[in-house]
Amino acid sequence: HETRAGYCDISIDNFEVLEDAGKTLTINDVYRSGVFINVNALNFGYTPSAFWIRFKTPPLCENRKSYVISSFRCLDFISFYRVNNGKIID
Repeated sequence: HETRAGYCDISIDNFEVLEDAGKTLTINDVYRSGVFINVNALNFGYTPSAFWIRFKTPPLCENRKSYVISSFRCLDFISFYRVNNGKIID
């Protein structure tokens, strides 16, 4: 994974998605869930569901600044959680 200008590119093939249609799952529920699916694109259209997106950060990127770039204008909210050695870090 090549880094440029202080950020790290993460390939789309590293993403897994879990749909939370009722918006009721907690980070602990999601962490224990085994129903994530691989996706080819992060495009879910207009939906009332929440989506949990899981990806691994390459070791080269772990100590670098992180940015999220999205062109989807209707995106309401993003929360990030990190798991390190099996422990959830908010």
